[in-house]
Amino acid sequence: LLYVEEENFGALRTSVDTFNNFDSADLSATLEKMEMFEFRKIALALYRKNKRYFHAIEVAKANKLYGEAMDAAADSRDPE
Repeated sequence: LLYVEEENFGALRTSVDTFNNFDSADLSATLEKMEMFEFRKIALALYRKNKRYFHAIEVAKANKLYGEAMDAAADSRDPE
């Protein structure tokens, strides 16, 4: 969480893309509540990576990332 405290979203994004030894669900939940838009985008990416499509879609819609919401819906392969 050092990158979060320092508001270093670039380093955090690189770290979550590179490493898997962290609590992804907890980090996603923390990031989606952050004020900085880039942290919320990382939360969205983590939700998609972990196949938590409902959460990914909700975060995308809340941030007006409708293309991302549609991509997450397509990834889920859920007919609804």
